[in-house]
Amino acid sequence: METMKDSRIRIVGVLVAAAVLTVLMASAGNAAQFRRTLSDPQSRSARGHETLRLGANRDYSRPGGGVQVRIENDTTSEVIYGLQYELAVRKKGAWIRLSTRPVFSPRLFVAPESVSAWQRIPIPKEAAPGRYRIRKQVQIVLAERTAKRQIDTTFRVSDS
Repeated sequence: METMKDSRIRIVGVLVAAAVLTVLMASAGNAAQFRRTLSDPQSRSARGHETLRLGANRDYSRPGGGVQVRIENDTTSEVIYGLQYELAVRKKGAWIRLSTRPVFSPRLFVAPESVSAWQRIPIPKEAAPGRYRIRKQVQIVLAERTAKRQIDTTFRVSDS
């Protein structure tokens, strides 16, 4: 007979599998759109080199709102990442890190010349107007090793 603990473990497993499948399906759609952009010769020549960046769906938010970010991988290497992130505010010329909720996730991947699924980053309700930064740590898969790198994007918080 199945115990309550076994049932909970199965439910959690199903939820994790559903979340991973959702991310993979969203990534496939985003990847097709991103590849069309990358294959445009004018777009690629304007950039002149491969890039790995953290893109955002907007450059502003209100306190208590959110910003969605995604990894845009215009390189020939696979990128490994997680859902963890760092949120910081600019004060007196320095970035001050804010506390965020812990985020647990499996290792996720972005194929070469592709993008990740959007990830919503919540902005604290008590966020003061100003400049903010979202930073993620990623690993670039090279021939026989991985290289860690931090990518970030900035936005502003405004009451209006």
